[in-house]
Amino acid sequence: MWSDDIKVDGKHVAVIGTGATAMQLVPSIADRVASVTVYQPLRAMVRPVAGYSDPITEGARWLLAHLPFYVQWYRLQHFWRYGDGLLPFLRKDPDWPHQNARSTRERPASRELTNFIR
Repeated sequence: MWSDDIKVDGKHVAVIGTGATAMQLVPSIADRVASVTVYQPLRAMVRPVAGYSDPITEGARWLLAHLPFYVQWYRLQHFWRYGDGLLPFLRKDPDWPHQNARSTRERPASRELTNFIR
């Protein structure tokens, strides 16, 4: 629902937060702005999602505009792709020696996500 009358080209942009809106907004403006600074209140983890930035095909655009409930299906399949891909990282590894650690820095999922960010 980004307003088309807001022009950011060539400007210095600050984004507060790293949630879903920031994940969509920042990549879409990064090559058009003078700079973009993201303020993140807490450490967040981001994982790769295959196809996340792929353009929507003309056929899918037509379906989104004309087929009842297709919008909900389209969002569900994206959510499902993300959720299924994340599930292995949420399972406990019974052999991991730090089961009750407060920090997640040593956890395998944390390492994988940190490597992706780098």
